[in-house]
Amino acid sequence: MTTTPYLHRILRLTGTTAVLATALCLSGCGRGEGKDEIIRVSRQSSSGTYEFFREHVLNKKDFKLGSRDMNGSKEVVELIANTPGAIGYSGMGYHEPGRVKMLPVALKAGAPPVEPTVVNTLNKSYPIARSLLIYTLGEPEGEVKRYIDWTLSDAGQKIVETSGYVPLQPNEHRKFDAPAASTGPKVTLQVKGSDTMVNVAQAWAEAYKKVAPHVDVEVSGGGSGQGIAALIKGTIHICNASRNMKAGEIEQAKKNTGKTPKEIVVGYDALAIYVHKDNPIQSITLEQLAGIFAEDGTLTKWSQLAAPAP
Repeated sequence: MTTTPYLHRILRLTGTTAVLATALCLSGCGRGEGKDEIIRVSRQSSSGTYEFFREHVLNKKDFKLGSRDMNGSKEVVELIANTPGAIGYSGMGYHEPGRVKMLPVALKAGAPPVEPTVVNTLNKSYPIARSLLIYTLGEPEGEVKRYIDWTLSDAGQKIVETSGYVPLQPNEHRKFDAPAASTGPKVTLQVKGSDTMVNVAQAWAEAYKKVAPHVDVEVSGGGSGQGIAALIKGTIHICNASRNMKAGEIEQAKKNTGKTPKEIVVGYDALAIYVHKDNPIQSITLEQLAGIFAEDGTLTKWSQLAAPAP
């Protein structure tokens, strides 16, 4: 990421404060001053969302330098909400109506734009829909299996829906019989990975505590890449991921732990393209997105998209 000295200093801040400071800097640090300039908001390279976007939108090309690379999905949306000329990508669960808008996406020029909705995600008409995944080392057993079964139950999938994502179809739900009382010794399950899934994973953890009081589920983010790295080392029970594990990662996990990672789909997401609420653009194509974000892309102005400056 290319930054001014001032931006280097403010990025030492964390959370919303850093996002707001970055947005202010875009207006007064000699960058983003022209209303027609497209300000690209992206994720760090350890993010599964970054990898998914690179593969499915950029056709595995590298990202153009100079984007504002945020640590989390929420921060992407927050920066766009405070920066009229910005565009970025994040999970549909982070939509903030009235502050940002999600653009319909067309597969190619001339094709009808498709909105990132539940129906369009399930029928796969939205071009950049994806699965939300969890990985374990080998077949889950014991308390890990019981917890995963609960996330796939009616109650667990309701949380996927209320978190803004797309739950599994009813016939894919698992039956879960809640225990009559807490049994067995106290257990802590370590869950790490996707920032896209942090909101739903934390909601699962809180709700499951009421179901199984003897089980503590500790959730941390950092990106799918960090979660996968921890799984490969055998230091966590469950990895949350917004991308599939790569063949080399699976082989490394087998080499390190003697177990083959097990992939489980726990929901779906429409990877949304976000712009500021006042941006007049109505839709975008995959080709245009590549033209904005890819290393060889030539789209740097909103007027090049036949859209007025926001």
